[in-house]
Amino acid sequence: MKRQYLFAALVIGVLAMTACGGSSQTEANSTSGKTISGEQIYNDNCVICHGVDGKAQMAGATDLSVSTLNAEAASAVITNGRNGMRSFSSELTKDEIDAVVKHIESLRK
Repeated sequence: MKRQYLFAALVIGVLAMTACGGSSQTEANSTSGKTISGEQIYNDNCVICHGVDGKAQMAGATDLSVSTLNAEAASAVITNGRNGMRSFSSELTKDEIDAVVKHIESLRK
């Protein structure tokens, strides 16, 4: 029985880490002329660890609803990664990252 719980915990952990590192599945981008939805990009890439409201703190994620990072610092974290969060520089454009930062700012109290 204990072995089953360990296996389940391992699977959940791997899924969480994989999801946090998933690639962007966003249709909107700056080169197609479509409007970039920071909320959609956030939902595609960030919700699994940060939650819809930014408070989930899964896999050690920061509570974004109380973050004090300014837009430049938040952009740098998304671009370069920090602690357990990986870099999104190869999946998201500067405009997409800026859109995500604006969405994150809307999650703050």
